[in-house]
Amino acid sequence: MAKVWLADYECEYDGDLPPVCMKCGADAETTARQSFRWHPSWVIVLIFIGVLIWAIVALILTKRMTVYAPLCAAHSRYFFKGRLAILVLVLGAVAYGIGAGVFGVNVMNGPNSPDWAPAVLILLIVGFFVGLVAAAIVSERLIRPAEITNNEIQLVGVSPEFVDAIRDQRRAEREERDRRREKGGGRRRNTRDDDERDY
Repeated sequence: MAKVWLADYECEYDGDLPPVCMKCGADAETTARQSFRWHPSWVIVLIFIGVLIWAIVALILTKRMTVYAPLCAAHSRYFFKGRLAILVLVLGAVAYGIGAGVFGVNVMNGPNSPDWAPAVLILLIVGFFVGLVAAAIVSERLIRPAEITNNEIQLVGVSPEFVDAIRDQRRAEREERDRRREKGGGRRRNTRDDDERDY
């Protein structure tokens, strides 16, 4: 999957992005208003100092941007389904973790602990970690921000066809702007240059 930088003016209104599915590159039939959040990856290290410190720093450094993502009919509920899958996996992992804790305290510590109890405890602990790893894998496969600045967002996991459509749209906007300048008029609109940072 590809990545692309989008300027805030390209994401502000429904229909500003080209009608190409952001996920698969097919013709888009709808748009999904998606709010993205991002903070620097180093912030997670602060969790070892303290959860409260990590939460405060993450809250301060988190940047947000809303994108009206063009999607085809097959991916019209793409973001909802992705969030739902992650939620189910995390809740499943938490349930396994709680089950391991309850089972360990109530059954393993009893005077008549059955022989199979350690195997069940190990399975519950493995289920906890499998759920967390699966949630992380699903999260990495979704369209997500790699960085958000004050006026741009870099999305990863988008289709190469969407990146090509963005490039074509920017080229057309630049040509239109140049034509207006040659005629001596026209309002100037911010447009991104077609450089390496775009893609």
